[in-house]
Amino acid sequence: MKAPKAPDPYDTAQAQAGMNRDTAITQGQMNMIDTVNPWGSTIYDQTGENTFTDSQGNVVTTPKYTQTTNLSPSQQAIFDRTQAAEQNLAQIAQDQSGFLTDYLKGGIDLSGVPGLQSSYGPGYNPNFNGNLGLQTDAGLQTSVGPGYATSYAGADDFSADRQRYEDALWDRTAGDRSAQEAQMRTTLANKGIKEGSAAWNAEMERMQRQNTDARMATIMAGGQEQQRMVDMSRQAAMFGNDSILGRFGAENAAQLAGAQFGNDALAQQGMFGMGAQQAQNAAVAGQAGFNNAARQQGVAEQFAQRNQPLNEITALLSGSQVSNPAQMSAATPQTGVANTNIAGMIQQDYQNRLGASQGAMGGLFGLGGSLLGAAGNAGGFGALFSDERLKTDVQRVGTTDGGVPVYTYRYIWGGPVMMGVMAQDVPEAAIQDESGFLKVDYSRVN
Repeated sequence: MKAPKAPDPYDTAQAQAGMNRDTAITQGQMNMIDTVNPWGSTIYDQTGENTFTDSQGNVVTTPKYTQTTNLSPSQQAIFDRTQAAEQNLAQIAQDQSGFLTDYLKGGIDLSGVPGLQSSYGPGYNPNFNGNLGLQTDAGLQTSVGPGYATSYAGADDFSADRQRYEDALWDRTAGDRSAQEAQMRTTLANKGIKEGSAAWNAEMERMQRQNTDARMATIMAGGQEQQRMVDMSRQAAMFGNDSILGRFGAENAAQLAGAQFGNDALAQQGMFGMGAQQAQNAAVAGQAGFNNAARQQGVAEQFAQRNQPLNEITALLSGSQVSNPAQMSAATPQTGVANTNIAGMIQQDYQNRLGASQGAMGGLFGLGGSLLGAAGNAGGFGALFSDERLKTDVQRVGTTDGGVPVYTYRYIWGGPVMMGVMAQDVPEAAIQDESGFLKVDYSRVN
């Protein structure tokens, strides 16, 4: 059985292009809906044809349409009057622009405008002397003098006093400790606990720890007493220094007050003179600013007179611009028509016919392991489809005497397991079918 011929891609493309044009023309005709409303109407007419030559040299013809908008009588009257008014404005602008030829040749005349004042002129004093002769040295006292304490008792002072305090506390409780020890010994003896026994030694150690704790408490009390004496010494030194600093500050405050009083008097006198000079400078500067403002106003008036004719011409031209009449009809409805996929349909038809042909040929090739035996039959099955692109489930199972690999496989369209070679492995025995796939002449396979 002969495989079907593959479709020509150019014929397929032309068929698809034709379908696309038919769809576009259909869409255009469906969208060109005549509309009529109180403002006017919009009409579509076919007025000819458009032709062009496609990429294959074929002359293609498509319809040509014209859209015509007609205004209602009342809207047409308004449009005509508006056009007439704009034409009048354009004529006035044309006539008025004639005088601009000579007008623009002349420059702006600033002869009557006040000149620019670039300095304040006489009477302005930019170098006012601000030195008021102020007193900068008040004779202040910079040293606190003798009697100012720079140190006080430290943590190591009053050690002897602390020791006496500790000894007094310890001696005060010595009698109580002796009585407690004698009472403990009597109690242990009465209980039959002998001196030197474990129970005896345990009670003595406990009493010794109590005595040690009492001793530590006495030492801590002595340290607190020493700290108290150090704090008292420090407070005494600070009290003396505060007194000296207070006297030192009072003397300096008196000196500063005297100097400040004299400086205030000089400053008042200097500020009075400065204020008079500043007032004079302000008056001079104000006059200069007024003169320059008058010049600026005069220049602005000259430019306004110069620009007025130009502004009038611009306004006239703006009002006489040609404009298209507004679209009086509603928006044209848009209808969509899907393209026909003729190329896909052609390709699918080919695939269907190719599958049917290959399915029939697959039945002929179902010779199993005996396929190799047909190699010598050049007139029968000597040329079979062996293109690896048509095979699936490929497994190598051996080699021919000439070293060509042998495989088992299935064709991609189904069927039983087959055995043979791949056309790509034996180019000397490969034959290209008109479908584009390769066959093998097994009589030439070694």
